[in-house]
Amino acid sequence: MYDSINSGVLKTASYSASGPGGWDISSGANWLSFLRGSYGNMPVDPTNTGVGDPGQGYELTYFYYCYNAGTGAYASLGQPYVGLGYYSEQSHAEKIMIFTVNNCL
Repeated sequence: MYDSINSGVLKTASYSASGPGGWDISSGANWLSFLRGSYGNMPVDPTNTGVGDPGQGYELTYFYYCYNAGTGAYASLGQPYVGLGYYSEQSHAEKIMIFTVNNCL
């Protein structure tokens, strides 16, 4: 919904703003802050244990990022995309959903 109304979704700066996608992790105070206000509030999961790069310490962390076309692990999609998922501290594996978007703002 945000993508269609605003012709794109925001990159975030909560983690590694210098990277191509701008990660946002759910244990941070700014978790999906661009969705607050008109779109309500994004709750922080109290079981989060991640504080840094998702998956590096195998902690439980939900994550969000937006990559421009031609960048990131799914560059072959040929258009900007959002990755939304989590790392499991039990299986040490990533579960991710990929959504194409109009633009990364």
